[in-house]
Amino acid sequence: MQEIKERIARSPMGVYQWIIVAMCVLLNAQVGFDISAVAYGSSGISEEFGLTGTELGSVISAGLLGIVFGAFVLSPLADRFGRRICIQLGLALTAIGMFMCAAADSPLSLVIWRFIIGIGIGGVTASINVVVAEYTNPRWRAAGIGIYTAGFGLGAMVGGIAAAGLLETFGWRAIFVLGAINSLVSMALALALLPESIEFLAQRKGERALGQINRILRRLRYPAVSSVADGAAPLKSDGFAMGSAEISSGVFAQIRALFSAEYRSRTILLWLGFFTAMFAFYFLTGWTPRLATIVGHTPSTSALVGSLLSIGGSIGAVGFGLVVLRTQGTLRMLMIFSGLGGIVFIVLGLVISQLPLLLVFGFLAGLLSNGVFVGLFTLAPELYSSRVRVTGVGWANGVGRTGSMLAPFIVGILVDASVPVAVLYALGGVILIVTTVVTAAFVREQRRYAVAVPV
Repeated sequence: MQEIKERIARSPMGVYQWIIVAMCVLLNAQVGFDISAVAYGSSGISEEFGLTGTELGSVISAGLLGIVFGAFVLSPLADRFGRRICIQLGLALTAIGMFMCAAADSPLSLVIWRFIIGIGIGGVTASINVVVAEYTNPRWRAAGIGIYTAGFGLGAMVGGIAAAGLLETFGWRAIFVLGAINSLVSMALALALLPESIEFLAQRKGERALGQINRILRRLRYPAVSSVADGAAPLKSDGFAMGSAEISSGVFAQIRALFSAEYRSRTILLWLGFFTAMFAFYFLTGWTPRLATIVGHTPSTSALVGSLLSIGGSIGAVGFGLVVLRTQGTLRMLMIFSGLGGIVFIVLGLVISQLPLLLVFGFLAGLLSNGVFVGLFTLAPELYSSRVRVTGVGWANGVGRTGSMLAPFIVGILVDASVPVAVLYALGGVILIVTTVVTAAFVREQRRYAVAVPV
């Protein structure tokens, strides 16, 4: 295994490695479509079932709650039974959930099946992130993850374009039928193109997996190996993965360490940053298509606006990574993106009824808010030592996901209370500006970090 790891680290990226990255981009695009489908069909769903804003918010939030549940429940299966099985199971759940949403006869059934879809998404995303990291060499790993991240926005963008045409001709249920078909196609492609993790095979099956490992190596155009006896050693990704010796102290000890004198302040700041960034981002993507129809735009136009948000988000994800790669200034760029993003949110609320300005500022809001989202994931691993790094990042992501779940529901309540659209976006802007304050606090705390963070 050590020989294999060194070979991947030394060698340039081969064609099959880029195919693996491309397949993960496609799967993340599928995730983007699946999450956004309910937003694109929100107007038709609300009209058919007579939903209030609060009820629609519950339908949207159900999928996000399922993602959290799926990440906790299905990700351990990937470590026990393999990444490929977990991906296939997740895609199967999304296909079933999408078909059942298309056939839903009540708001409750929509909530249930959106939750099932979320569980599937949580399982898929828990595995494909690891696959990208394991099959890219250190030089291209950050770029591969950036490209993979942009797939989410790509899927939501294409979904918005497709939804605009489907809504006019077939209605909102066709969006979910398309999502189910996409999931089935993705299952077939993933089965054909995605290999199992070499490290997983070595750890779980040992020498019994030698033939399967060598078949993967042939596809990578690497020479075969004669043994995987040392395959139990954990594969590290740029020094961020935790070795078995570092986790022997136990899960509860790692959680307690997040609140030790060394880590307490950065843990609280990171949680606040993730919560505010995800709240703003999911408010924007989850409610903007519906709010556009409330101020007078057509459902087709609102779907196109949603796709434009996603285009901006994809550009922001890749753009943030490229700028940071050039400047090595994660914290500076986080302050710029979140500060400008807050201002753009406020302006978006003021001009949402004017289509040209809605398109311009919607694009910018998607770009900046998703850039913040990616920036926090770039920053988070640098704040903890290897002993508690995964625990720190994972718990921060979990806290952030509560923001993603609460945003659609809270905005729904405010819509029912007839709060003006401009006020809603001003609230989102202020919340995103809080991320700027959090980042400024990180700058002040930087000298206390055991691992330096580039300002």
